[in-house]
Formats: sequence, C-alpha cells, structure tokens
Amino acid sequence: PIQIKMDEDNTNWNIGPSVFRINGKIYMTWTGRIFEFYGVHTQNLNIARMVNPYTLDLSTHAVICEPTESWEKHGATYDGREKNLPEVVEGATAVYGPNGEVWCIYSASGYWTDNYALAQLRYKGGDPCNINNWEKSPQPIFTQNTYVYGPGHASYTTGHDGTRYFIYHGYQASGRVGGRYIYVEDYTIQGNNVKLGQGTPERPS
Repeated sequence: PIQIKMDEDNTNWNIGPSVFRINGKIYMTWTGRIFEFYGVHTQNLNIARMVNPYTLDLSTHAVICEPTESWEKHGATYDGREKNLPEVVEGATAVYGPNGEVWCIYSASGYWTDNYALAQLRYKGGDPCNINNWEKSPQPIFTQNTYVYGPGHASYTTGHDGTRYFIYHGYQASGRVGGRYIYVEDYTIQGNNVKLGQGTPERPS
C-alpha cells in the first residue's frame, strides 16, 4: 500500500480511489477533504495521471470538481464546532459512451441526508487534469424519489444482453429510516448526458 499525502502532516485526507481510462492513458480520481476547524469544510474530486497501475504522477494532480452548487451542500454545518460537517462531492466513477465519450458520475451533498444525489461531469477533451475540460451538470441527474431517498455512490456495469446498469445505495424512507439498501437500475447514454434509471429501482425484499 502507498499512502497518498497532499500535505506534509496529512491533515487533509484522501479516500475513495477510482480508475479512469482516457485517450489511452490511465488516471486515478479520489476524494480529498480540505479541513478547517472554524470554517467551511469541503470535499473535492481530485485526479492525477498514473505512471503504471500502482504509481501516481502527482505533478499532474488537479482538482476537477468542488462543491459550488447549492445541491452539493445539503447537510453541511458551519456552527464553529470542531466537527463541522462538510460540503460534499465524492465517489467519482467513470462511465464510457459508445463513441469514446467519458463522464465522471459523482455523489453530491451529505450521505446522511435525503438530498444525497448523483451528478455528472462531462469530459470535453484535452488534458483530463484541467478542471476547464470537465463540464458540470447544472442539476443532479439522479435524486430521491418515491422509491428511494438519498441515492448515491454508484458503480456501473453491463449485462450479457448489453443493458447498462448502475448499482447504488439509498434509504427506503426519509430520514434514514431502516438503514441503507443496495439498488439496481438500468441507465442509458442520451447525447451528451447519462440518464440514470426510470425511478423504479429493484430492491431486496
């Protein structure tokens, strides 16, 4: 194991790595937290190119997403306590289109709220380690509905018949009642966007 340290005392931690393949090169994304005792905490999405499957080139490191929108800030607290809760973007995962398109689907807002949701960054071309080459969706692309509350932290796969699926966790009732469940729904690529689900997830009985 290799610890990724973004500052000397490792105050600002890094979690949740994922691998992206873009233009024949491999990159790693991860969530980093900027920690302030008496200010706003933020979690950001980071990226760096990988020299090989176990080594990062940290000279290429960049932040590609920060919690700038109101829908990325649900659950954050700013009351001056030591344990303020952060504004959250996290869990960046790649989705690939049929013609070489790349999207970064991430979770936004606190997982401890009903407003935890999935949002999209669209890769526009150029250097992936440049925030200007990613376009953020103006709104989250998958949010709470009558079946699930606080959906997020998804993974993506393809069935034997070519159907695309995303697997995520969420609550069956508002207010985190009953704990989290794993859900599965299909998704599609529609133009420049990823469309997640039909609002009718399958869930365990």
